[in-house]
Amino acid sequence: MPLTQIFLRGGKPTGYRLAIAESLQKALTDALGVPAEERFQLITEFGKDNFIFDPSYKNISRSQDLVMIVITLKAGRSNELKKSLYQTIVTELGNSPKIRREDVLIVLHENGPADWSFGDGGAQLLD
Repeated sequence: MPLTQIFLRGGKPTGYRLAIAESLQKALTDALGVPAEERFQLITEFGKDNFIFDPSYKNISRSQDLVMIVITLKAGRSNELKKSLYQTIVTELGNSPKIRREDVLIVLHENGPADWSFGDGGAQLLD
């Protein structure tokens, strides 16, 4: 059950934001086997003065349509599986809503079973 945070410049229509969320969930399902219904996503928009990035870091040409994605998930996946996830995400976002591969920045945050409570004050992954 990953928790995904999606950050982008404000002003995009609702359909665009929802397409990002849909494509991201599809990528998580396809690449990691996350059940489609296990969906927890946050979308945050920023004004241009609060969305700051290097447009050419690592020789990648980014536009003002950059989308930053942070995924928090349980640790334990191989580097190869993570690389496959990155490729699946950029492919899905390229299909809908047509985001350039260069405009997708992804960060994974891994943690352990004790770091999750899914509600009711429980530590369900430890039980």
